[in-house]
Amino acid sequence: MKRLELSLFSAEEFLLLNADWQGGGILLESSVLDFAVARDRIREFCRAEMPVIIQDLAAPETARFIPEDSPKLQLEFQSFLLKRCELIAQLGVQEFSLSFHLERAAEDAEFCRSLRRVLGSLWGVLEQYQLRLLLTAHLPAQGAADASWLAQFRQDLLYPNVGFLLELHDADEEVPQELAFYADRLLRRNAVSADLFL
Repeated sequence: MKRLELSLFSAEEFLLLNADWQGGGILLESSVLDFAVARDRIREFCRAEMPVIIQDLAAPETARFIPEDSPKLQLEFQSFLLKRCELIAQLGVQEFSLSFHLERAAEDAEFCRSLRRVLGSLWGVLEQYQLRLLLTAHLPAQGAADASWLAQFRQDLLYPNVGFLLELHDADEEVPQELAFYADRLLRRNAVSADLFL
């Protein structure tokens, strides 16, 4: 898949965005889904084949701890995601991100196994709605979740519709070779986008 640099927009910013904007991929805070006018705008952008990705379809403070939650809470999480995936698929969105605690997974084998089970439980939803899941990862690496670990984690998942939304925190940070195949969605956190609304 072609590498795509993303710009992050709040609901308010997205509603002001010029319809012929050519600044790369559009990463939207999931709060945009709460507004009918923003959902209509998403449909317009998707019909025009502009790449629109929903960031954190479930709140990070929820997703990060799901692997260690009770089976009941994990089922509720799956049910919530099913509804959200149905909504974004209806809008024409094909990709979304979730912020699981990859840094902890890199250091805690039991948590990592639990995370893999949670991810495995989502494959049916992704297949049903033809969606691609992006796991949020950070560079420079935080803790043991470096490029080599991330690449191995992704290979072990054995599912094609998963990649990384790679948040690059240094202006000159490049995608490491180990992640070249999996990290095709990039968000430069310190990037300042100019003239987005002109």
